[in-house]
Amino acid sequence: MSDRVLCMEFEADFKNVDIARAALQGISAECFGVDTERASDITMAATEAMNNAVEHAESKIVRVEALWN
Repeated sequence: MSDRVLCMEFEADFKNVDIARAALQGISAECFGVDTERASDITMAATEAMNNAVEHAESKIVRVEALWN
């Protein structure tokens, strides 16, 4: 399988984290199929990182990059 890259950039706001989480969750499910635990773990880790960026960073923009191979 070739590498797949997902890049998302959004204004640092918790409502945008919810949207990004939903997108990542759908893409993870598509990439990993029946391995729902792996897809869930990736989504949870990314969501925690995004929430931390919104809550603690002084940046106005959050950029997320995920790579699957």
